[in-house]
Amino acid sequence: MAVWIPDGGRDALDLLVRDLVDLFGQAEGRITRAVVAQLRAGLDAGVGPVQALRMGELTAEAQRVARWLSQTSPEVLERILTTAAQQGVDAAVAELSALVGSTGTTSATAVAGTAGTLVRPGTAAAVVMRADLSNALADVTRRVLRFPDDVYRRAIAAHASDVTLGLGTTGSAQLRAWNSLLGQGVTGFVDVAGRHWNLATYVEMATRSATRRAFDDAKVGAMQANGVDLVSIVVGRGACESCARWAGKVLRTTPGPTGRIRVRHATQDREVTVTVAGTLDEAKAAKWRHPNCRCATVAYLPGLSVIEDVTTFDPQAEADRERLRDLERRVRRARTDEATALDDDTRRAARARVRDLQAQIRAHVAETGLMRQRNREKPDLGNIRV
Repeated sequence: MAVWIPDGGRDALDLLVRDLVDLFGQAEGRITRAVVAQLRAGLDAGVGPVQALRMGELTAEAQRVARWLSQTSPEVLERILTTAAQQGVDAAVAELSALVGSTGTTSATAVAGTAGTLVRPGTAAAVVMRADLSNALADVTRRVLRFPDDVYRRAIAAHASDVTLGLGTTGSAQLRAWNSLLGQGVTGFVDVAGRHWNLATYVEMATRSATRRAFDDAKVGAMQANGVDLVSIVVGRGACESCARWAGKVLRTTPGPTGRIRVRHATQDREVTVTVAGTLDEAKAAKWRHPNCRCATVAYLPGLSVIEDVTTFDPQAEADRERLRDLERRVRRARTDEATALDDDTRRAARARVRDLQAQIRAHVAETGLMRQRNREKPDLGNIRV
């Protein structure tokens, strides 16, 4: 019987991810507050944004923030990826050890085809992921660094437009435009699918993707080191459609034949037929394993039972989750609008939107039974300081 050992370290890993997101959230907050303070002072003095922004001071603050990120984020990044990779190795060894016991053998030889005890490979997967995530976070740092310049360029463009339209440098339209700009924060993050992200959600997405890859690659590598190159997919609770289609399927982790193939039984001197649905890479290309995916790869040994997960795709449940995520995003945006508002009316309107959206969330979770995650209603996703 195949055995699934749940990945119990996920919560600890989530906390590390939140630590890294928090660093960048703090950085965005520092530079945005500096810009807002100067614009508010300019508004009180009756001058426009171009005159209000003291670029020398803002550039110096942005440079301090960028240096702080460069000094603090690598250590947290290293800790996250090393932990993820080690958990992947631990998960593989735990599964294979359980398989040894469940099949009645005394060593890994009959189970994984290895000689002697189970092999514990290193965590090279963390090294591979480090470069990718470091590059992504370096791009975030560069965007934080140039935020004051972006604001100044938009100020000049807005001023030129106002003059052309005969609007002057004051008025409610201009104020609304500036409140909208500041509410966006540091922007410009687009993933491979063309989706736009703000800073906190982009860092979270990139970090979760990298840590999951480090975990998966380390786990698969440990299985391969012990002679196991087939896995079964256990989909997580609340599976989406892309994940649910792979539930219980057998996949290869190495190049080789797929479809109905004949292979040696894991514990008996005979061959069995196994249906291999594809490779792990093919499943990922088909949108399995998204950043917040809770699915698991489980060692599959020919002739033993494939784990069948009871989770099935529920279109209504997925729609309910998407509705909650949308409400959370709108609360975060309203909170950011409140924090960066240049006038009292905008601040009060944003605060009212927060209250209204939170009321909608309370009603939605009461109706659907979904769990409310209050940290996801905060601009920095409610992350804690390292």
